Amino acid sequence: MRKFLIYIFFLLLFWKGCDLFDDFTNEKAIIEEIQKDFSGIIISKYSTRDTPPIFLKIKNKNTFFDISFSREIMTISSIGDSIYKLPNDNYVYIIKSNGKIYKECFQKITNETRSSRLFPKEWKDKWLEMANCGE
Repeated sequence: MRKFLIYIFFLLLFWKGCDLFDDFTNEKAIIEEIQKDFSGIIISKYSTRDTPPIFLKIKNKNTFFDISFSREIMTISSIGDSIYKLPNDNYVYIIKSNGKIYKECFQKITNETRSSRLFPKEWKDKWLEMANCGE
């Protein structure tokens, strides 16, 4: 019985450690994505599975890159639109061929992410509406 309890204890400890690591890496990834910038022309919309598209292929000069976006961005964007994101900003701007500009949220920022010690202090009161981003 004692060995069983020790086994359960270590199993729970391992599970909790994995859960904390997952939260840490997710928060870090969100922060890194917000820090990045990009711009280019949308050349295709696609999905890697049998689902509606969630990826945009973007061309910037002679380079191509793929980024996954929320449903709102996928609905608004069209092939041929310009798209850009400024560094340290959590908005994506889509410029349609008629000149109309759409401003959409980029990353969902939960309260857990916002209260993380990793989350930059200068961002604490920015993008408060981003808790509902992508819903």
